[in-house]
Amino acid sequence: MAKLYTSGLLRGNKMVVGFVLESEQENYYESMVVIHPNPSNITVELLAVLTALRFIRSQNKEVEVLYSNMAYLINAFREDSLIDNWLENNQGGYDSLDIKEINIIESIYNLATGSICFINTDGISNHFVKLADKLAEKRMNEIT
Repeated sequence: MAKLYTSGLLRGNKMVVGFVLESEQENYYESMVVIHPNPSNITVELLAVLTALRFIRSQNKEVEVLYSNMAYLINAFREDSLIDNWLENNQGGYDSLDIKEINIIESIYNLATGSICFINTDGISNHFVKLADKLAEKRMNEIT
């Protein structure tokens, strides 16, 4: 089972993401600088997941479980979520649903549809959760 751990970090207008893919064959560790015109805490955490998923897919790897400390993300992808309801209703009227960063959410949804279980890392003390945070912090220190 491949597990993906993500972390996003925002300082001023600079954003970095760190992620770790834990699999039975091998582990991947990566951090990247991400550019976005209007960064926010929600944006950086969503982009951490999107960037990690895109990278992992480009390596022809699959993710079965995704760990994030962002409750907004986890709740967006739980069963019977606002995202599911919005998509079932022909993607209309999402303004009334208060879905933030809908373009990023849609991209994550398209990469993760039906194949990834999203788990909140709040309260989880795990080596890979800490490593994703450290990767993001290290990259941020390099660019600031």
